[in-house]
Amino acid sequence: MGRAQGTKHNSALAVWLNRVGMTSREFQRRLGDKSMSRLSRWLSGEEFPGLPMAYEIERITEGGVPMEAWLASKGARAILKTMRDKQPEEFRPAKDDLEDAEE
Repeated sequence: MGRAQGTKHNSALAVWLNRVGMTSREFQRRLGDKSMSRLSRWLSGEEFPGLPMAYEIERITEGGVPMEAWLASKGARAILKTMRDKQPEEFRPAKDDLEDAEE
């Protein structure tokens, strides 16, 4: 699970739950996750789930919240940028590719 330092916003999951009229407690039950506080952090955008849990969220929402939605947050992009910056030069994406991805 990642942490988006200092970032607070409604996640795609929070928007989806509101749209379909499902409570966070009901979603937590469907997800099978015991931690309501973790789900609350995902909903606020303070944290985001790891890939296996993001996959489960996509499955439960029937594609309404795709795995990629978690990477759309500024916090996730910042973490990915930090990871890229630590890679050897030959593994870094071209600058043009990064700019296209941010649009």
